[in-house]
Amino acid sequence: MVRRFFLFVSVLFGFFLLTACGGSTNNPATLTPTFGTPSSTHDGFTVQITNYDTTYTYSGTATSSGTVTVSGTGLVTVTGLATNTNSTATITTTKTGAINGSASVTATSLLPRVAYVANTDDDTVSVIATVNNTVTATIPVGRLPIGLVISPDGSKVYVSNQLDNTVSVIATATNTVTATIPVGSSPAGLVISPDGSKLYVSNFADNTVSVIATTTNTSSATISVGSLPSRLAISPDGSKLYVSNLADNTVSVITTTTNTSSAPISVGNSPDAIAVTPDGSKVYVSNSGDHTVSAIDTATNTVTTIQVGISPIGLVISPDGSKVYVSNSSDNTVSVIATATNTVTATIPVGSLPSILAISPDGSKVYVSNSGDKTVAVITTTTNTISATIPVGSNPYAIAISP
Repeated sequence: MVRRFFLFVSVLFGFFLLTACGGSTNNPATLTPTFGTPSSTHDGFTVQITNYDTTYTYSGTATSSGTVTVSGTGLVTVTGLATNTNSTATITTTKTGAINGSASVTATSLLPRVAYVANTDDDTVSVIATVNNTVTATIPVGRLPIGLVISPDGSKVYVSNQLDNTVSVIATATNTVTATIPVGSSPAGLVISPDGSKLYVSNFADNTVSVIATTTNTSSATISVGSLPSRLAISPDGSKLYVSNLADNTVSVITTTTNTSSAPISVGNSPDAIAVTPDGSKVYVSNSGDHTVSAIDTATNTVTTIQVGISPIGLVISPDGSKVYVSNSSDNTVSVIATATNTVTATIPVGSLPSILAISPDGSKVYVSNSGDKTVAVITTTTNTISATIPVGSNPYAIAISP
């Protein structure tokens, strides 16, 4: 009996000892979050937890007055930051029986959203704060700046200087020119690859396109195209480059992996502005010589012709691909085309000699450079009305908005 009691006590003691050491309770392990690459926004950033586990509870804090939320899929969202502000988010994991785990990730919110406008007669670029529609800076560039594009990350603005045969590179953090790139004769249109690695420049008098490596600001190739190449557009995946050839009434299609052209597509008279829909299925081209817009089906290269106002110059597509806005320079209007039907659904009066257009990333505003009255008109797209008119430099032409 004594032996049995002793054996019972020994077993019980061993059980408690095992429990204290964690050997048989299967306590959950500590989970330390790991993160993907942060993506900055204007009031914070987002980042994915790559080892997200739904059996744990997540909470977070952020420096610089940021607010943290964690979605049911492990997406961390930091909001409430001022623009261009660095913040560290700390994410903590909890689970009953487990020791809390934590890890931190740091990112910087984007610079304030701005519009850049090339003033061709002033040899300058105006910088507009879109939050209050005021000019905050004026940047000297080369002679006759006529084309302008912003890098995908918003860190650089490229400006083609037609009389200098150069491209100016502006650092947006300081609004200063940091480099000048020699290109072909009379550079005009500019477009940048979706990954930001290549800049394409149409050389109007050379009938070529220069390919610039943005890491070195040097030319890596020159591509022959049609006569008087004007504007450029690139497919969402970066595989195709489209070039409007003003004197040929054609669009060149270039395969970017080989820098070779396929058969050109015939469009209207004097094609100028060109843009690709977000899904890559259509290319729209403004034809200033016959007051039309050509809609190209990229799968078949067939063309639909849309009548618009007089002398259409500029063209931009909404972020959702549902609308095309076209500036009609000789009747001071903007036509709105529904892409589903390729019909004009509205005509908006703007300033004198409207030229190039840009649209905000959320599609709520269209910015129109009015070359004849030294202004930029701001259209509210929900009402198709002018909500602001901004004085800029002399003969404003190209315009673009930061991401």
